[in-house]
Amino acid sequence: MLVRELLKEFHRYAEEDAFEAAFPEPALLLEPFGEHKGGSVDTPSQPLATRHSPARPVESSTEVMGALEAARHMARMSEAVHPDARLAWLKKSERNPFGALITAGRARNNDVVIEHTTVSKLHVIFTKVGAGWNVSDEGSSNGTFLNGMKLTPREKRPISDGDSLRLGPDIVARFFEPASLWQFCALLRMGKK
Repeated sequence: MLVRELLKEFHRYAEEDAFEAAFPEPALLLEPFGEHKGGSVDTPSQPLATRHSPARPVESSTEVMGALEAARHMARMSEAVHPDARLAWLKKSERNPFGALITAGRARNNDVVIEHTTVSKLHVIFTKVGAGWNVSDEGSSNGTFLNGMKLTPREKRPISDGDSLRLGPDIVARFFEPASLWQFCALLRMGKK
């Protein structure tokens, strides 16, 4: 689904509860292949450090920001979204026989199919863990980067709201839980008025 299509229908989901009922799964916001805009969608090349633990990589980009800074960051992100960006919902399909795993890659039997030559047939796997999610690179040819840091193949890492995910050199995505996607779309819609 293109983001602009969702925004046209967003009036149906004026309330967050209605949106979450219609779209209960998290989503990847995928920038158009090979032409992502610069600006605040890009992530740092080095891990960020918190005031409390300077040596520990940050698991979520919003972890180091206060609420106001996070809102400003989301507003800058909304300005950087390409009109042809699309949403890929992280939900099971009939194509994938692996029960608890959401797969993404180039092959047609993945739950999320990303047709691009730099994406491996099976590139990443998402797994639900309690109230959160993990992501793992499945030995892809071109690597996977979470908030700018390359993932070790087959090592599960937590992924949080607003985190950046890059598949190989060309595919740039942002991970959203339903509540934050609703807020993000509301910001986009306000910016378009």
